Amino acid sequence: MNDSRPHAERYPLLACLYRMTQWLAALACGAAPGLAESDGWPRYAHDPALSARSPLHGNTTKPQTLWSYSVGGRELLIEMLPANGKHALHLVAKDAAPLSLVPRVPRPAPKALDLDGSGTLRSAVENYHERWAKILPDVKGLQRVAWSHTWTDQKVCRLQLFAYDQGFDNPRLVWQSDPPEDTIFQPLNIVYDLDGDGVQEVCVAAHYRVMIFEGTTGRKETELRYHQSRAYGWFGLADVDGDGQRELITIGDFQSHIDVLNYEPKKPEAQRLSVRWRRDLERNIEERKKWPQIGPRPVADVTGDARPEIVLNLFNDSGDGQWHVVVLNAGTGEQLFDLPRQFVEGTADVEAVGKAELFMIGTDGVLVPAFGTIQLVDLRSAAPSVKWSQTNSAWICADLPGMDATWSTSASQGMRQVLLSEGGRGERPAFLVAQRKADA
Repeated sequence: MNDSRPHAERYPLLACLYRMTQWLAALACGAAPGLAESDGWPRYAHDPALSARSPLHGNTTKPQTLWSYSVGGRELLIEMLPANGKHALHLVAKDAAPLSLVPRVPRPAPKALDLDGSGTLRSAVENYHERWAKILPDVKGLQRVAWSHTWTDQKVCRLQLFAYDQGFDNPRLVWQSDPPEDTIFQPLNIVYDLDGDGVQEVCVAAHYRVMIFEGTTGRKETELRYHQSRAYGWFGLADVDGDGQRELITIGDFQSHIDVLNYEPKKPEAQRLSVRWRRDLERNIEERKKWPQIGPRPVADVTGDARPEIVLNLFNDSGDGQWHVVVLNAGTGEQLFDLPRQFVEGTADVEAVGKAELFMIGTDGVLVPAFGTIQLVDLRSAAPSVKWSQTNSAWICADLPGMDATWSTSASQGMRQVLLSEGGRGERPAFLVAQRKADA
């Protein structure tokens, strides 16, 4: 059916857009329709079109530029070249720039290693089960150990070792283990020469047990099945009693438990692992009422006795509905400190004397505030000593770029730590703090 109405009545939206286009075009020419010329300058660049031109006309017949001044920015590149003479380039400043003694905290970055032996450095990206290490001494480059599956109740999971001596893009399977059993969920791997024979072991914390494999062949050396809980959380090695032999520590943050296992290399392989001490925190995974929070480095010497302690956050452990910072003797499980309404966000040796302080923030209830009263706490004495504190503040934290060789984690926020500068031995680290206004 034909419509005899005018075009503007049939398509009102198009007509509106057309009229708006006409008005904008007029603006671009210097004035809106219906506006008289003016000698004013009503806004920056004169008009919405930013023409920077006045519609007025002058009587100048021979315009000349009397002066000009550049208001734009300038960026210079200076190349320094060796040359004969007193000065090839002489730079003079009225006031010398002051020397800044403020330490810089570098942005975390993964380690760059020669993974395939070619001399090219690449990021050694790891996770809880994929680990890079020098396992095969006669094969160039590093090797990667990993599980073929990490989330199944079928008997298909194999621990595998890959070499990269034929190129980083051409990994070579060196060995794979037999499936240990049906249940493999997020196994935690550490590569370390545990018995001191010069051959790396692959230490694995899995559901219900800890297993140790010989690194060059994949042969299972020993296994200890000692609990009925999940292994999700943190797994690490530490010499808890100062005898020179590292023990194995697991801290679960789901079906929560803490275990410290002895490893005795002089015994027959089947008898090398034994429970030193353990503690169940919360076995009820359907209705959890208390739980730990575990940072990436929960094992540290915070008392200054040259032996490590276990430092972690526990919520509602005593039924009070509060977070507590708890410090345990790693060798015995004895509780050394219980700091209520506090949450530890990292530990570090801030004085470079061989023992660590605690970076804590105050809490009230289950919520850990973004800003609050932060404290740097020393535990060398019988009572905690606050070395520094600030209100309405927060420790600047970040995920570590990678795991250390002696621990692995799948814990919730298990890589998050106070951001510290990485100095050499004997150097005091720097840290960052944010503060907001009291009425914010």
